[in-house]
Order: sequence, then structure tokens, then C-alpha cells
Amino acid sequence: MPPARTRDAARTLKERERQKEKEREREREREQEEEQELARQREHELEKQDKDREDMSPLAGLPLRPNSFEAASQTLTAAFEARTAGRLFRDPKEDADLPDPKVFIVSWVDYCNKYGMGYALTDGSVGVHYNDSTTLVLSPDKHHFDFISSRRQGAVYVRKNYTVAEYPEELKRKVYLLKHFEQYIMGRLYGAYEWTFDDFERTKGMEFVQKYLRMKAVIIFKMSHDVLQFNFYDHTKIILSSQGLVVTHIDKDYQLTRHSLAEVMAQSLRPPPVDPEQAKFRQRLFDKLKFIKEVLVSIRNASTAASNADDDEQTDAPAKEKERAPPVSSRSSKASLR
Repeated sequence: MPPARTRDAARTLKERERQKEKEREREREREQEEEQELARQREHELEKQDKDREDMSPLAGLPLRPNSFEAASQTLTAAFEARTAGRLFRDPKEDADLPDPKVFIVSWVDYCNKYGMGYALTDGSVGVHYNDSTTLVLSPDKHHFDFISSRRQGAVYVRKNYTVAEYPEELKRKVYLLKHFEQYIMGRLYGAYEWTFDDFERTKGMEFVQKYLRMKAVIIFKMSHDVLQFNFYDHTKIILSSQGLVVTHIDKDYQLTRHSLAEVMAQSLRPPPVDPEQAKFRQRLFDKLKFIKEVLVSIRNASTAASNADDDEQTDAPAKEKERAPPVSSRSSKASLR
């Protein structure tokens, strides 16, 4: 048996270790509380921004929600209902001052079977939406990047800014992939057009893809600044902004034209133009907007059904049996929303 002094020293050492462990535990609790408080502050800020955006909505009388899918769906539904009734949707003059979208997707490449979706934007930034729903967006200066993660199933996004020379070790593989995506897209796919530019001063807060949806005829991108982009497989694109009131069209030759939805709907009530090419363009644009409206309505209905199913599950299941089923992987279906 060791002498009493040695035993006392051992007990003192153990007591110190326990005290240190308690201090470390308290420190971890403080860090968690700080992180939760930051998340609450961010959520409150986003809610305030959504409320401000809703208050400033240009669609007076329509019960719009801040979600861009929902807002655009309601806008297009109201427009086509007015068209069916043979009346004007709204006065095009009211939308003359709505802003044009400057930032949207130029090129994209889908490696979601392994890594995720890569894309380049009109301002020169390049992003990757990884299969774990996190995002890295490289600034046009090719030095800074944003790391974006989501919480509450995409209701809240948390953004952190780093440089390609200094970032956390856990982002090493994602930064490696981002560099390869950037080299491939900018070297082989990206084109310089009248509507592309390089915003070198923007080193943080870049726009990014929140979700995307692949369908038989189109791929849909939901952007962080409430822009919806529809890339059709005939190599034409339609971008909806201002809650669907502004329509940007890019043809297969990369010619860009912008229209107000109100003017498109007003033209559909008039006789077709004499120029056959102009008449064909107007009809194709109208038909694609009608298709987009139907797609958005189906997304809204699917989201509502999923929400109701979740509510029923939580209501009917006993507390100890309330286990959510694992989400279906979007990689298993081309029509899955990411």
C-alpha cells in the first residue's frame, strides 16, 4: 500500500482532473448556448426581413408568402385565371420600375451521383450545392468563399466566410472539390455574354442555389435572392423575379430579353402580331409560362401534402414512437427537390 502522502496526492490529482472536466463541460455548454442564441438572432432577423418583404409586396390584394415557390405560384395562377376570364391581369405600367435580376445561373454541371451540383453565376462566382445540402460559393476574386449550412429544413441558413488559404480542416475536401468544379465550369462551360460581368468587390454574401429540382423537360433552381430559374432542355431559360412579375427569357443563342408578366398576359389577349417569328415567340413564351405555373402549383400541392402528413403523424403517434422516417434521397429520383 502506498504511503498516505502519495494517496492524498493521487486524490488531489483526481479531484483536479474532475474540476477541469467540469470546467470544460461548462465551457461547452456556454458555447452551445451562444451558438443557439446566434441562431435565434439570425432566425429573428430573417423573419423580420420576410415580414418587410411581404409588406412591400407589389401584388396588392394577393395573400403572398415570402417563399419564392409559393409567391410565384400565386402570381402566375392569378395571371392565368384573369386570362381565362378574358380580363387584364394588371396594368403593365405598374411594373415598369421593377428591378431586373442581375445574378442568375450561366452554366451548371450535375455530379449529384457523387458530389453535388456545381454552377457558375453571371457575376463570376462559382458554387457547389453538395449532397449533404451544404454549399460553398467562391467569390469572383477566386480567393474568398462562403460556407453555407441550413437549419430547420432550410428555413434558416448560416453563412461563414473564409479564404482558400485559411479555412477549417473539416472543409478541406469540399474546398478541393470546389476548385475542381470551378476549373471545369469556367474552363469548358462558361461563356462571356452581354449580361455576364465580374463583381470582384463582392468577397462575401454571394448568391447561391438553395434547392434544385430535375424534371423531364426542365431543371429548376431556387436561388437565395428569391429568383427562380427554369432551364429547359431545348436550351432556353426563363428566370422569374419580383415574385414572378418579371420574366427574363434567354433563347438557345443566348439572346436575353426581359418582359413584365403583365405585358405578356396583355399581349395574349390581343390579336397575334403580323410578323410570324414574333407571333411564334410570344406563343412559346406564353406556353412555357403556363407550363411553369402548372409545375409550381404541383410543387405547392406536394409541399402541402407532405406538411399535412407530418402533422397527422405527430398527432396520431404516441410520444415514444414518434420517429420520423428518413427522407428519400434526391439522388434516387430525377424529380426530387433538393
